[in-house]
Amino acid sequence: MPEYTPVYVVTGFLDSGKTSLLNQLLSRRLESGHSLCCIQFEQGEQDLIDRGNLDLLHFPVRKLQSGAGMQQVSKQIYDYLLRNDPEELWIEWNGTLPVSVLQTLFPPAKKQDGGTPGDLLYLADSTKLDALLQQTGGMVLEQISASDVIVLRNWGPVSQFKNRKRMLRELNPGVKVLPLNSVGTVERAMLR
Repeated sequence: MPEYTPVYVVTGFLDSGKTSLLNQLLSRRLESGHSLCCIQFEQGEQDLIDRGNLDLLHFPVRKLQSGAGMQQVSKQIYDYLLRNDPEELWIEWNGTLPVSVLQTLFPPAKKQDGGTPGDLLYLADSTKLDALLQQTGGMVLEQISASDVIVLRNWGPVSQFKNRKRMLRELNPGVKVLPLNSVGTVERAMLR
Protein backbone atom coordinates (compact mmCIF):
# COMPACT_ATOMS: atom_id res chain seq x y z
CA MET A 1 0.00 0.00 0.00
CA PRO A 2 1.35 3.45 -0.84
CA GLU A 3 2.31 5.69 2.03
CA TYR A 4 -0.42 8.13 1.08
CA THR A 5 -3.26 7.52 -1.37
CA PRO A 6 -5.21 10.68 -2.23
CA VAL A 7 -8.87 10.42 -1.22
CA TYR A 8 -11.61 12.43 -2.89
CA VAL A 9 -15.14 12.41 -1.47
CA VAL A 10 -18.26 13.41 -3.41
CA THR A 11 -21.34 13.90 -1.25
CA GLY A 12 -24.71 15.56 -1.48
CA PHE A 13 -28.32 14.74 -0.82
CA LEU A 14 -30.37 12.24 -2.84
CA ASP A 15 -30.84 13.19 -6.50
CA SER A 16 -28.11 15.83 -6.39
CA GLY A 17 -26.28 14.16 -9.29
CA LYS A 18 -23.32 12.61 -7.44
CA THR A 19 -23.05 9.50 -9.62
CA SER A 20 -23.37 11.50 -12.85
CA LEU A 21 -20.62 13.87 -11.75
CA LEU A 22 -18.46 10.97 -10.56
CA ASN A 23 -18.84 9.21 -13.92
CA GLN A 24 -17.52 12.33 -15.65
CA LEU A 25 -14.68 12.91 -13.17
CA LEU A 26 -13.60 9.26 -13.18
CA SER A 27 -13.68 9.14 -16.99
CA ARG A 28 -11.30 12.09 -17.13
CA ARG A 29 -8.97 10.54 -14.55
CA LEU A 30 -8.99 7.14 -16.30
CA GLU A 31 -8.33 8.75 -19.71
CA SER A 32 -5.21 10.26 -18.09
CA GLY A 33 -4.05 6.71 -17.31
CA HIS A 34 -4.69 6.66 -13.55
CA SER A 35 -5.67 3.50 -11.68
CA LEU A 36 -8.60 4.29 -9.41
CA CYS A 37 -10.88 2.80 -6.83
CA CYS A 38 -14.35 4.16 -6.20
CA ILE A 39 -16.27 3.24 -3.08
CA GLN A 40 -20.00 3.80 -3.10
CA PHE A 41 -21.98 4.07 0.11
CA GLU A 42 -25.28 4.36 -1.70
CA GLN A 43 -26.83 3.11 -4.87
CA GLY A 44 -28.33 5.95 -6.87
CA GLU A 45 -30.57 5.94 -9.90
CA GLN A 46 -27.53 5.82 -12.18
CA ASP A 47 -24.73 3.25 -12.03
CA LEU A 48 -21.06 4.03 -12.17
CA ILE A 49 -19.68 3.02 -15.52
CA ASP A 50 -17.30 0.10 -15.02
CA ARG A 51 -14.08 0.63 -16.94
CA GLY A 52 -10.55 -0.78 -16.92
CA ASN A 53 -8.27 0.54 -14.18
CA LEU A 54 -11.33 1.26 -12.01
CA ASP A 55 -12.15 -0.94 -9.05
CA LEU A 56 -15.65 -0.52 -7.64
CA LEU A 57 -16.57 -1.33 -4.05
CA HIS A 58 -20.16 -1.05 -2.78
CA PHE A 59 -21.28 -0.98 0.83
CA PRO A 60 -24.93 -0.66 1.89
CA VAL A 61 -25.77 2.14 4.30
CA ARG A 62 -27.24 -0.34 6.80
CA LYS A 63 -23.73 -1.74 7.35
CA LEU A 64 -22.71 1.64 8.75
CA GLN A 65 -25.50 1.73 11.31
CA SER A 66 -23.76 -0.51 13.82
CA GLY A 67 -20.30 -0.55 15.34
CA ALA A 68 -19.66 -4.11 14.15
CA GLY A 69 -20.80 -3.26 10.62
CA MET A 70 -18.57 -0.20 10.50
CA GLN A 71 -15.58 -2.24 11.68
CA GLN A 72 -16.28 -4.85 9.00
CA VAL A 73 -16.49 -2.20 6.24
CA SER A 74 -13.34 -0.47 7.48
CA LYS A 75 -11.47 -3.78 7.50
CA GLN A 76 -12.64 -4.68 3.98
CA ILE A 77 -11.44 -1.32 2.67
CA TYR A 78 -8.13 -1.64 4.49
CA ASP A 79 -7.64 -5.19 3.13
CA TYR A 80 -8.44 -3.97 -0.38
CA LEU A 81 -5.84 -1.20 -0.09
CA LEU A 82 -3.23 -3.68 1.18
CA ARG A 83 -3.80 -5.98 -1.83
CA ASN A 84 -4.16 -3.24 -4.45
CA ASP A 85 -2.41 -0.04 -5.24
CA PRO A 86 -4.87 2.52 -6.64
CA GLU A 87 -3.39 5.90 -7.39
CA GLU A 88 -6.55 7.60 -6.14
CA LEU A 89 -9.48 6.62 -3.95
CA TRP A 90 -12.84 8.22 -4.78
CA ILE A 91 -15.81 7.92 -2.44
CA GLU A 92 -19.49 8.52 -3.16
CA TRP A 93 -20.78 9.35 0.30
CA ASN A 94 -24.44 9.05 1.22
CA GLY A 95 -26.03 12.45 1.79
CA THR A 96 -28.03 11.17 4.76
CA LEU A 97 -24.99 10.04 6.76
CA PRO A 98 -22.91 12.31 8.97
CA VAL A 99 -19.38 13.09 7.84
CA SER A 100 -18.25 11.88 11.27
CA VAL A 101 -19.08 8.31 10.18
CA LEU A 102 -16.76 8.76 7.21
CA GLN A 103 -14.07 10.06 9.55
CA THR A 104 -14.41 6.88 11.60
CA LEU A 105 -13.91 4.70 8.51
CA PHE A 106 -11.00 6.76 7.17
CA PRO A 107 -9.08 8.52 9.91
CA PRO A 108 -7.38 11.59 8.41
CA ALA A 109 -3.79 10.79 7.46
CA LYS A 110 -2.59 14.29 6.62
CA LYS A 111 -5.02 16.74 8.16
CA GLN A 112 -4.20 17.55 11.75
CA ASP A 113 -7.53 19.26 12.36
CA GLY A 114 -9.59 16.05 12.37
CA GLY A 115 -11.20 17.00 9.06
CA THR A 116 -12.36 14.66 6.36
CA PRO A 117 -9.89 12.10 5.00
CA GLY A 118 -9.22 13.98 1.79
CA ASP A 119 -10.95 16.62 -0.26
CA LEU A 120 -14.72 16.71 0.19
CA LEU A 121 -16.95 17.99 -2.61
CA TYR A 122 -20.57 18.76 -1.77
CA LEU A 123 -22.92 18.73 -4.77
CA ALA A 124 -26.30 20.44 -4.53
CA ASP A 125 -29.17 21.45 -6.76
CA SER A 126 -29.34 25.21 -6.26
CA THR A 127 -33.12 25.27 -6.69
CA LYS A 128 -33.57 22.82 -3.80
CA LEU A 129 -30.90 24.11 -1.41
CA ASP A 130 -33.13 26.28 0.83
CA ALA A 131 -35.70 23.53 1.30
CA LEU A 132 -32.96 20.98 1.91
CA LEU A 133 -31.39 23.10 4.66
CA GLN A 134 -34.78 23.57 6.32
CA GLN A 135 -35.82 19.91 6.10
CA THR A 136 -32.55 18.21 7.04
CA GLY A 137 -31.03 20.89 9.23
CA GLY A 138 -27.81 19.73 10.81
CA MET A 139 -27.05 16.88 8.38
CA VAL A 140 -26.66 19.07 5.30
CA LEU A 141 -25.10 21.86 7.33
CA GLU A 142 -22.44 19.45 8.65
CA GLN A 143 -21.56 18.30 5.14
CA ILE A 144 -21.45 21.87 3.80
CA SER A 145 -19.27 22.95 6.74
CA ALA A 146 -16.83 20.08 6.14
CA SER A 147 -16.59 20.66 2.38
CA ASP A 148 -13.54 21.93 0.56
CA VAL A 149 -15.49 22.49 -2.67
CA ILE A 150 -19.22 23.05 -3.21
CA VAL A 151 -20.64 22.58 -6.69
CA LEU A 152 -24.09 23.90 -7.62
CA ARG A 153 -26.28 22.46 -10.35
CA ASN A 154 -29.20 24.42 -11.83
CA TRP A 155 -27.79 27.64 -10.49
CA GLY A 156 -29.84 29.96 -12.72
CA PRO A 157 -28.80 33.54 -13.43
CA VAL A 158 -25.41 34.84 -12.26
CA SER A 159 -27.07 36.93 -9.54
CA GLN A 160 -28.70 33.82 -8.09
CA PHE A 161 -25.37 31.97 -8.13
CA LYS A 162 -23.67 34.90 -6.35
CA ASN A 163 -26.38 34.87 -3.66
CA ARG A 164 -25.95 31.11 -3.15
CA LYS A 165 -22.18 31.50 -3.03
CA ARG A 166 -22.45 34.23 -0.38
CA MET A 167 -24.84 32.11 1.70
CA LEU A 168 -22.60 29.02 1.47
CA ARG A 169 -19.51 31.02 2.43
CA GLU A 170 -21.35 32.26 5.52
CA LEU A 171 -21.81 28.60 6.48
CA ASN A 172 -18.26 27.62 5.48
CA PRO A 173 -15.90 30.62 5.18
CA GLY A 174 -13.32 30.22 2.44
CA VAL A 175 -15.02 27.25 0.73
CA LYS A 176 -14.62 27.17 -3.05
CA VAL A 177 -18.10 27.42 -4.64
CA LEU A 178 -18.40 26.52 -8.31
CA PRO A 179 -21.24 26.30 -10.81
CA LEU A 180 -21.51 22.93 -12.52
CA ASN A 181 -20.71 24.15 -16.00
CA SER A 182 -17.28 22.56 -16.52
CA VAL A 183 -16.20 19.18 -15.19
CA GLY A 184 -12.61 20.21 -15.90
CA THR A 185 -12.93 23.13 -13.47
CA VAL A 186 -14.43 20.84 -10.83
CA GLU A 187 -11.64 18.31 -11.36
CA ARG A 188 -8.94 20.98 -10.98
CA ALA A 189 -10.59 22.26 -7.78
CA MET A 190 -10.62 18.75 -6.31
CA LEU A 191 -7.03 17.91 -7.29
CA ARG A 192 -5.48 21.24 -6.23
